[in-house]
Amino acid sequence: ITPKLTVVETLTNNARTSAANPSGDLISVITPGISIDGKGARASLRLDYGLSGIFQIRDSSANRHQNSLNALGKLEAIEDWLFVDATGTITQQYLNPVGAVSPSNTSVNSNQTETSFFSVSPYVKGRLLSFADYLFRYRASFTSSKSNAAADLRNSEWSARVNGATPWSAFTWSVDAANLENDYSFGKDYRSTNFGGDLIYHFSPEWQFLLSAGQESNNYASINTQTKNTTGYGFVWKPG
Repeated sequence: ITPKLTVVETLTNNARTSAANPSGDLISVITPGISIDGKGARASLRLDYGLSGIFQIRDSSANRHQNSLNALGKLEAIEDWLFVDATGTITQQYLNPVGAVSPSNTSVNSNQTETSFFSVSPYVKGRLLSFADYLFRYRASFTSSKSNAAADLRNSEWSARVNGATPWSAFTWSVDAANLENDYSFGKDYRSTNFGGDLIYHFSPEWQFLLSAGQESNNYASINTQTKNTTGYGFVWKPG
């Protein structure tokens, strides 16, 4: 666990990122923070957090604070079977990709907002009987911003994958299924469900040929859910 303190002084001729009325200012950024880098037998955490106070000499009405976070945690809850991943970030994001761009986060920019993202994902993986491997995962995440121009998002996703061998060593198979729900604080919500399978032929350790078939349902292109069958084929090359 490491505490830290950063002080940055910026002299700019356009503190408010304005093309019409640029104004100069001296901006002080004072950032106390903490870093954590820990690892145990079945758990780990890497975290970096800072709280920046931003102060302008001439325009005190623009004084404000910003959070920054980058965190990743992992837990092996049940040995070799149940695992949990968790992530968290807080960053400054642009609302419009073609809008005003700041040289740093210290400038006042109405096209920029603080965005938070947090997710947790428990999953189990293991061996099924003696011929297949499985992975079942659930992921829940939440994205929010301090701007009313950007919708908050709640995301929920289930996924499963089973892959295994056959009596013929050159053939393997896999089955996948997933369900995704995106719920926005305003605007359209999205739903998607898909499942399918692959049959894979191994020409050699470097080359594989696969056939796939499945079904997908979603409301991406219309108000009502549409369902389509999917088929395909492909090659996989793994260079030696």
